[in-house]
Amino acid sequence: MRPLRITIEGLRSFRGEVPIDFAGRVQIAVIGDTGAGKSSILEAMTYALYGQTSLGGRSKKELMNDTSDVMRVVLRFRVSGEEWEVTRVDRRAGAGGLRPPQAQLVRYGPGGETLEKLEQVRPVNERVQALIGLDSDAFLRTVILPQGRFARLLVEDAPSARTEILRQVWRTHDLEAAGAVAGQSLGEVRTLAARLGDELGRHERYMDDPEAHLAELTSRADATSRRADALADLHDRSARARDALRQSEATMSAVRRADERVTPSAMDELADRLTPVESTQRKLQTDATGLERREAGLKRDLSGIPVDDGPGEREVARTLAALEAIPNEVAKAVDAAESLREAIASEAASAKHHVETQETLESASDRLTRHEALGPPLAEAVGSAREVLAEGKRWYEKCNGLQERIRSTEDALASRKRGMAESAVRLATAQRELQGEQERLQRTERALSEARRTNAAAAAAHGLCPGDECPVCQGDLPEGWTPPQDAGLDAARDAQRAARLQADEASRAVADLEGRQESGQQRKRETAKELDDLRLEIADATNRLGSAAGLDDAFPSAGGGPLPGRDRILAPIRQRLREAEAKLDEHGTEAVVLRETQTSAQMAKQSALQALNQARSDIDRTRNTARETLDGLRQRLQSIPQSLRPQLVLPSDPTELGAVDLVSVDRASHRAREREKILQQRDQERNRLRAEIEETGTALKNLRETRRVQVEEPLQAMVRTLSNHRIPVADAVRELSADIAIPAAIHYPVDAGALQIGIGHLRDTMAEVLALSANLRRRALATADKARDEARTVAEQLEPPVDPTDPDAVVQATGTAATEAGYTARAAREDRAAFAAILDDLLKLRETAGEVARLELALSDLDAALKPGAFLKWLTLRRSRDLLVYASRMLEEITAGRYSFADPGDLEDQQWLVVDNDSGQARSPASLSGGEQFIGSLALALGMVEMMARSGGRLESLFLDEGFGSLDRTNLDSAIEALSTVAGRGRMVGVISHVGAVAEQIDDVLAVKRDATGSRVTWLSRAQRREVARSDTGFEGASGASALAGLLD
Repeated sequence: MRPLRITIEGLRSFRGEVPIDFAGRVQIAVIGDTGAGKSSILEAMTYALYGQTSLGGRSKKELMNDTSDVMRVVLRFRVSGEEWEVTRVDRRAGAGGLRPPQAQLVRYGPGGETLEKLEQVRPVNERVQALIGLDSDAFLRTVILPQGRFARLLVEDAPSARTEILRQVWRTHDLEAAGAVAGQSLGEVRTLAARLGDELGRHERYMDDPEAHLAELTSRADATSRRADALADLHDRSARARDALRQSEATMSAVRRADERVTPSAMDELADRLTPVESTQRKLQTDATGLERREAGLKRDLSGIPVDDGPGEREVARTLAALEAIPNEVAKAVDAAESLREAIASEAASAKHHVETQETLESASDRLTRHEALGPPLAEAVGSAREVLAEGKRWYEKCNGLQERIRSTEDALASRKRGMAESAVRLATAQRELQGEQERLQRTERALSEARRTNAAAAAAHGLCPGDECPVCQGDLPEGWTPPQDAGLDAARDAQRAARLQADEASRAVADLEGRQESGQQRKRETAKELDDLRLEIADATNRLGSAAGLDDAFPSAGGGPLPGRDRILAPIRQRLREAEAKLDEHGTEAVVLRETQTSAQMAKQSALQALNQARSDIDRTRNTARETLDGLRQRLQSIPQSLRPQLVLPSDPTELGAVDLVSVDRASHRAREREKILQQRDQERNRLRAEIEETGTALKNLRETRRVQVEEPLQAMVRTLSNHRIPVADAVRELSADIAIPAAIHYPVDAGALQIGIGHLRDTMAEVLALSANLRRRALATADKARDEARTVAEQLEPPVDPTDPDAVVQATGTAATEAGYTARAAREDRAAFAAILDDLLKLRETAGEVARLELALSDLDAALKPGAFLKWLTLRRSRDLLVYASRMLEEITAGRYSFADPGDLEDQQWLVVDNDSGQARSPASLSGGEQFIGSLALALGMVEMMARSGGRLESLFLDEGFGSLDRTNLDSAIEALSTVAGRGRMVGVISHVGAVAEQIDDVLAVKRDATGSRVTWLSRAQRREVARSDTGFEGASGASALAGLLD
């Protein structure tokens, strides 16, 4: 079986559809981080072929990607010259399960046309196993060696299990086909006989009289049904009794709470407290009415005094104060106007000085701007020189590194050339040995032919005497004739066999050396190509370094000689950098002087600007002061009532203010004093009336306080008390579920008479509630006694007995007993129905069993006559010994002669042993280290592929998952070389590993990476393989992982 192409979707980390093409590839390496999905490719192959996940015993649900609803794998493969494609699909179902799997197998013709198609899982499984010739266990021991399980055939499998696997590999089932024709019918009949026997054994106890057994089952079903009904009735009775008892207890609790909280006597006490409060309320109401009438008359007299016939007392007072302040404010306004005119003259002089300093600053700034324009080119020159210096350093370091790599590659090329020369010598020696062995074989074959002729003559002459007729020439035998003797045919035959074995061994050795020679030539060409690439790269690097340093003629070409010293190459660049930096420093010094000049001019300008701003500020301040003074004078005049206001004329501009006439101010002051006297007389009358009104108000206030203390506060307390008694009554009515109307709630303010009526209503309601609670107490006690009697009656009918005083225990016990009785009754009915359904079949079963027994006896005799016997055992043993011979030679080559396999002898179940050639002792494979077990398993796998290929078998590929990490570099190179030899003969070899050297030595490398969207794959180019192989820590380390991620991204 050789895979051509596989498409994976929804399997483990392969979330989306990922195709992988193996066509035209013979040696493959699959690389990637842990968990990237490398081993999942082999799981997908096993799942596609056998419909199961054999790697680690996972279920198909575990194999499916967590975020996918469909798992689909399509595998195109070639076997025995035919091209097939198998498709497997699994889909999720509800409740976390899987739907029935789907499978399809198609055979294609040379032109891609469909020649044959099979569907459904079982036919596909059988056909795939027939095509490959291996079941899944043998497949995972010979074609795919899973991670951590590569040593199963060598170490873990028992000899008998290993023999069974090898028989599948050697296809002995083809030789068994003739016997299987007869044995197939016998197997089917025996299976049928066993099933009939098992069925008869299951019904053995009632096979004598099935009808009586059916009657017994019917009676048992009826009895169990009656008992289940009776127990269900007891369960219902106990539940009703428990519920009635709980209800009675709840009613008793409610009655007790009602008796404790409902108290009619409290209402009588509240009514007695209300009577004196009601009398006090009527007396206080009469006194308040008389005082209110006297207060109203005094207020009418007070409102009759005029208040709006001119300026009031306050207005007159304010007018007199304003008229007294006006002469001072007029003087302040005249002084402020004079100060404003002086500030305007000072501002004009400051403005002229500011213009002169502005012109000086502009001249200094212009000179500085022209000088600073020269700075960027000088700074750019310095930066450019520094970049050239840094570039020169980088190219110098790169040239050094390239020279080191060239020397290393030249050493490697010389080593490969020496290895090729040694390999050529070994090949020539092996070819001479092959020629010698072939000549020896020809001599032994001639000797064998001569011995056969001699033995044939001796056999023909047996019993003849002189004078008898010769059976050859029909003449008479002469006198003195003696019969020829046996010439040692057995010895000649043994010599010929030994010579043939030696010749075959020499032929295989020559073929192996030729394969290694070809592989070595390929690696030599690759190394030479890499050396040429490095020389071209260093030539470019030295040219760039010379160009940067200005020393184009000072370097060897292509790394032919050592580089000049670092300081010598970089000296011209450093000199140019120093010159550029000196010019930049000189420019900076001149710029400092110009900036200081500009700063002085800026300070002078700032000082002039500050003086100008100060002058303008003084104008604004003085103007604001003059305006505020003038505006204040106007506002003072406007605050005086029109009838008392003097007539003064004031200008709108403060600068125009001069002398002011104040005669009108004196006249207005006289009018204001006359108005003040009239207003004082009216105030005296008002004060008298207000005093009497205040006395009347005080009497009313005292009366209201008396009402609050003696009437309102007692009424509020009584309303709260009544409400507090109403709430328990309402709670008791609700808990007792009584149909009793609750009096409406009374809220303050309320009249004493209305409160008296509400107290009477609540007293009547309390009496009605207490009568109802007494009645409910009697009924609850009767119901509780009846429920306890019912529970006691039910408990007495249960087995085992139950405490009748615990209603919950009685209900639980009856429920459990009813449930168990129901299960028993249903089981009895099902047994009766099941036996009634098979009664007729049982009668026919006895008749059929007799017929099958007679047929089995006849087929058994026929099968015994057709079995091959020891032939298959001998054939398996012979091929297994040939396998170990070839595997032993591979093991010696990989381990440099340290280990080989021991001859198992003539016992089929003999344990395989490994010979330690250093000590000469045979060891169990289980005693080897992990790396040694991997090498042994690899040698067996390579031997298996070679043996099957020589005999026309169907093992055309081999896949190994990990194991290379346990090998040192020498064993790793030998193992890879052995795999390359197998691949060189046209067989596919695939390895899965994180070891960098594996990817380095294999042409076709498949990189697997996993990200948030799932796993993806890509075939790496030769340059990418070299870049990945440079990692010393393998793909599990940080450097290897980052290198691989970079290539895939």
